[in-house]
Amino acid sequence: MMEKLNLNELKEFYKTTQLQDDTIYVINGYVLNLILDLKPTSVFEFGCNQGKNLAYLENGGIEDVSGIDLAWIKHPRTCIGDEESLNKIASNSFDIMFTNSVLGHIPPEDVLNIIGNLKRIAKKHVILGEIGDDIDNDRWFYHDFDKYGFSKITEIESGMRKYFLWQYDC
Repeated sequence: MMEKLNLNELKEFYKTTQLQDDTIYVINGYVLNLILDLKPTSVFEFGCNQGKNLAYLENGGIEDVSGIDLAWIKHPRTCIGDEESLNKIASNSFDIMFTNSVLGHIPPEDVLNIIGNLKRIAKKHVILGEIGDDIDNDRWFYHDFDKYGFSKITEIESGMRKYFLWQYDC
């Protein structure tokens, strides 16, 4: 098993290495369609990359979209930030807080604080689209979100990867 990077090493890696295309991956579609089905008026994406998920949700009729990422921000209602930035957002600020293949990059010892903030900020739901198996890679961590009160909505097979869609209702 490969030695995993710590949170600061991961942040440095992802500040300079981001997906820079407009591809919508299989897991994105499941996450985004679930969010649209829930009919929120506001959403916030933690780890929004360029903001392509937020643009998709805007096109689906959600006017109040926001997000943060370490770098590569393109969407006008996003900003550069990290897990510490969540501490500055008031409780119950957005109907839905969500991540898409983000928490799998966070070491287990750091993920609980992030999940606590996502739950605190969400008015109605927290949606997670995350890796569903342990990958022998220094930048990926498997988390069982059941232990944090999330319900596994579905399992998605995509190529050689397995993803889980998780939901927490506030």
